[in-house]
Amino acid sequence: MVAFGNPSSSSPEQWRLAGVLLDEMALISPSVTFLPTSDDPRIKRVTDQIIHKPAANPSLEESAELVCVSPRTLSRLFSKYLGMGYGEWKTRSKMVEALKLLEEEVPIKTIAYQLGYENASSFIYAFRKQFGKSPGNYYHK
Repeated sequence: MVAFGNPSSSSPEQWRLAGVLLDEMALISPSVTFLPTSDDPRIKRVTDQIIHKPAANPSLEESAELVCVSPRTLSRLFSKYLGMGYGEWKTRSKMVEALKLLEEEVPIKTIAYQLGYENASSFIYAFRKQFGKSPGNYYHK
């Protein structure tokens, strides 16, 4: 598509190809491992805190206080800039980290503790809810 050059001089075939590509892209749903980020300094500060200290498990209110906004404002910022709510982003962040740790063969109990879950069962439940498989079965076909 980039090689087509100036759109005003595109052939009918190129326009049809572009249309098909756009139709196909509209059908794509984001991966459950996709973790959006933002350049907004308030969002960045909150997401950095969650990524670097997942066991801290800050509430929406605590994170809002960190960046001097109301919880409602922070919730709106997450929806606007990240396309998902605070809780969903926080959970997805933990699950992305869990995948990295599972690949390194870190024990499930250790992962649960490092990510701020009270016990391995809570972590396994959240993992299964996110990925449809238990952590132990995720990398097995």
